[in-house]
Amino acid sequence: MKRFEFNYSDKFSCINKDCKHNCCIGWDIKIDKKSLDKYNGLKTTDQRFNDNSFNQNFFSMKNGRCPFLDGDNLCHIIKNYGEKSLCTTCKTHPRFKSFFTNVTETGLGLYCEYACKIILSQKEKMKLVLVKDDNKPSAFTKHEKTVLSFRKKVINILQNRKLPIKDRISLLQSLAQIDLNKKSFSDWINAFCDLEKLQINEFSFEKLKIQSSFAPIVSGFDLEYEQLLCYLAFRHLSRAIDSLDLRVRLAFVILSFYIINQIFYYSLDKSLKTLVEACRFYSSEIETNDDNIYSLIDHIEGLVSFI
Repeated sequence: MKRFEFNYSDKFSCINKDCKHNCCIGWDIKIDKKSLDKYNGLKTTDQRFNDNSFNQNFFSMKNGRCPFLDGDNLCHIIKNYGEKSLCTTCKTHPRFKSFFTNVTETGLGLYCEYACKIILSQKEKMKLVLVKDDNKPSAFTKHEKTVLSFRKKVINILQNRKLPIKDRISLLQSLAQIDLNKKSFSDWINAFCDLEKLQINEFSFEKLKIQSSFAPIVSGFDLEYEQLLCYLAFRHLSRAIDSLDLRVRLAFVILSFYIINQIFYYSLDKSLKTLVEACRFYSSEIETNDDNIYSLIDHIEGLVSFI
């Protein structure tokens, strides 16, 4: 198996209690069976692992907090048993993976504020770096070759720094061949408002209802927007199941950018910090729930004209 990571990955480490949006607060954290068996075995020696700590295969959140989150916002399990004792969900967060034949790609998700800051702040063009090689040839399927070729074309457009970001997005729209304007702005916002609300956030999609149209792209942030769009393309195009789904997912990338830009445009403070928060909010509400992603993809697919 060949394993790739993005060229920003080695800059990341958890900032623990300094994180404003602690990943142990407000989430439904699933426990894999191996970890659950381990935690049940610790009940006799550690009262924190009592029957009230678990609800079937999930941690029983108390006032939205993981039962193993101490008063200093640090993890009781890590402090007493080491990171190796974390369940798979906690151990891998905030990472995401894309799988191909004999190839795995690992990236960081925008729902972690520190990971988001690293991604958006990077000056170098986003790319994959080989970190583990079994020296066996990658036998991609025909579909995987199509996905990788399409994704490469998208990334090449996005990383063409001779063009302003708005022109790069126009090229993506032509490549997707799906006109998002077939739905009105209010229809799109209603689609987002109808999604399952996942997190306790200061912002909500409901606040966008007072606006009447998509906002102009905020100027002065072409590099940050390039990194954002590349992240979205790498993450979501990789999961396409066919050629149509590639185009639909590209339109989803564009729509995601428009919504994030909408939130950022109407923010009082136009700074990297505010953009990071807009991205983190969007990702926490959309990317952490496949049902929300597929709901938006269904809306986009409904715009496709079938002959």
